[in-house]
Amino acid sequence: MICKLTEFKEQPRAQKPGHKVLTEQLVIRTAEAYEHHEQGILASEQRYRRLFETAQHGILILNADTAQVMDANLFMQRLLGYSQEEFLGKKLWEIGPFKGEAASKATFAELQHTDILHHEELCLETKDGRMIDVEFISNSYTVDQQRLIACNFRDITERMNREKAAAQGEQAIRASELKYRKLFETAQDGILILDAHTGRINEVNPFLLKLLGFTHEEVVGRFIWELSPFGDIVSNQEKLMQLQKDGYVRYENLPLLTKDGRMIAVEFVSNVYSTGERHVIQCNIRDITIRKQAEDALETSHTQLRSLLARLQTVREEEATRISREIHDELGQKLTGLKMDLIWAERKLRELLGCSAVNAILQRFSDMPKMVDDITTSVQVIAAELRPVVLDKLGLGTALQYEARRLHERIGISCKVHLPETEQEMPPELSTALFRIFEECLTNVTRHSQASEVKVELKTEAGWVTLCVQDNGRGITGAELASPVSLGLLGMKERAALLGGKITITRDEDHGTVVTASLPNHAIPTRKRTSYETCDDRG
Repeated sequence: MICKLTEFKEQPRAQKPGHKVLTEQLVIRTAEAYEHHEQGILASEQRYRRLFETAQHGILILNADTAQVMDANLFMQRLLGYSQEEFLGKKLWEIGPFKGEAASKATFAELQHTDILHHEELCLETKDGRMIDVEFISNSYTVDQQRLIACNFRDITERMNREKAAAQGEQAIRASELKYRKLFETAQDGILILDAHTGRINEVNPFLLKLLGFTHEEVVGRFIWELSPFGDIVSNQEKLMQLQKDGYVRYENLPLLTKDGRMIAVEFVSNVYSTGERHVIQCNIRDITIRKQAEDALETSHTQLRSLLARLQTVREEEATRISREIHDELGQKLTGLKMDLIWAERKLRELLGCSAVNAILQRFSDMPKMVDDITTSVQVIAAELRPVVLDKLGLGTALQYEARRLHERIGISCKVHLPETEQEMPPELSTALFRIFEECLTNVTRHSQASEVKVELKTEAGWVTLCVQDNGRGITGAELASPVSLGLLGMKERAALLGGKITITRDEDHGTVVTASLPNHAIPTRKRTSYETCDDRG
């Protein structure tokens, strides 16, 4: 165009004098304006191309008449995975993501007849088979009398994933809230939800209302210290702050007063947690009244049984003492009298020697005193086993030494007893219990331990008496300790428990067994042991 204007300028033609200069100036100005216009168009096209190529969303330029792709920007190529060559000149339905011909033709027809078309969510398949979500906007325009359609594709896959995740999260939260609400409403424990800052009750479940006898309106909205059952736990704002600071409080057996005046026992647990920006205190209240009544009844029954057992053991010891005394005294005296009569009769018969019949009777009489002596010894042993006289007359220490000597005499097991220099006075029931425990220990040594030596130590200090019996046998096993048929062990423990003491039974490192009985002594002046109270050396 500029060239033509120049040629026109150079062509000679008749001009009026004076108009020549004006004409030349007009032609030059026109050419300059056109050139400036052309440069503006070029700059505009460059800006468009730069925006087109650097756009952060996909752009397809379609021929509005043929549906052929005229251009595709770099983002569109990367978005769907196709090259420029795979886009250009193809009709819309010939390209992978739009290959549904009927659908694509229908969509294209809609594009042709609509200046602006907007789809907020459109799913496309990339060349490598991935499915992506895009937002689609198209608009039509005309360039050099050619109608074009610009299709803009914005990748919203991440946004959709976030929205789906958020929707799933909200759904999960709603489901969780529903589950919580169902648990809250149907829980068989009482639940209170408090505002951690104010102590005001926000929620209460039906079970607690029924347990305490209050209505929903009487509880919700009030401060917890205004609700009488909890006045001792959270009596004011200061105690609430302490509860919030501790974060966790537990009461195993807490008495609560219901609205109708009944006293119930509950287990109370509270903890502090956050729900968003709000801090709350959840209090769980479990009714343990029935369990507590059962425990109390069991404890009462246990106490009664122990009292009965103590009484039975006392009666048994008293009866054994009485029988032992009668056997020892009355039967012993009569046997002594019988022996004296037999000796007198033997002496009289010897005066009649010479008669064969008398000789035979005399022979029998000479053996009878020995038989009476044997019977007397048996009576003494029976009496001692029923109740050793030495325990009542000389005390526990001497009785332990006496039993230790009898053990050695019977089966050859060495038994050394170590006694304190001073011995506390003991009530009869204490000395009897310790002696019977010692007897049971020796019985177990004889029957089970396979021991060759037993060490016994009696200690008295600080109002307690401790008896320790240790053997060098095979050692007691865990199964034997736990066995329900180990009645001897159970008997020892019960004897100690009846007097407020305890027994520990352990396996020694050298495979022996150690039995330690510790019982309180409430009687207690001390006295020095005298020589006549010692049956053997104290080791």
